[in-house]
Amino acid sequence: MKQKYYYYFLFTLCTSCCVSFPKIYEGKYVDGTSYYTTHIKRFNYEGIIFPKGYNEFQINDSSGFTPNIEDIEHVEKIIRRSIKELNKDIINQASGPIIHKNLRKYKRQYFGKFNEKGQKVISIGFSWARSRLKDKKSEVDEWKTHELAVFDGGSYYWSISINLLTDEIIYFNVHGVG
Repeated sequence: MKQKYYYYFLFTLCTSCCVSFPKIYEGKYVDGTSYYTTHIKRFNYEGIIFPKGYNEFQINDSSGFTPNIEDIEHVEKIIRRSIKELNKDIINQASGPIIHKNLRKYKRQYFGKFNEKGQKVISIGFSWARSRLKDKKSEVDEWKTHELAVFDGGSYYWSISINLLTDEIIYFNVHGVG
């Protein structure tokens, strides 16, 4: 009987260290209506899933889909497998972090869209976790409920889009240095 409790305790300890349960945050559109984002945190990434139709400036936009946890885990595997080759030219990373060497240090924002063929595409915005996101409480909360709009910033901010059906990376962009 003791052995059974030991294994249960060990399993609980291991899973609680590597996986946290999703948390829900409420955001507001410009007209005051609510939407909800989902915060996920794993051992090697942390991010926010935005809901179907999220669009900061267009109310009741019903396009897109809400990615689920399995979708996120799938695209994260693709990114980890492909990022070094994709980033081989190290564009806009002379004075910032090298993306493929620091992947865990970026916070993510996930958005589900459909391409022209109706296939699911997840677009992900990456923000350096040690940047301005941690300077003020209001900014920390901001990334959990609003899409970050950043111009420039070099490799502290970058984005990628992945087709879930084909596993193809269809977009990769590292912000410019301004």
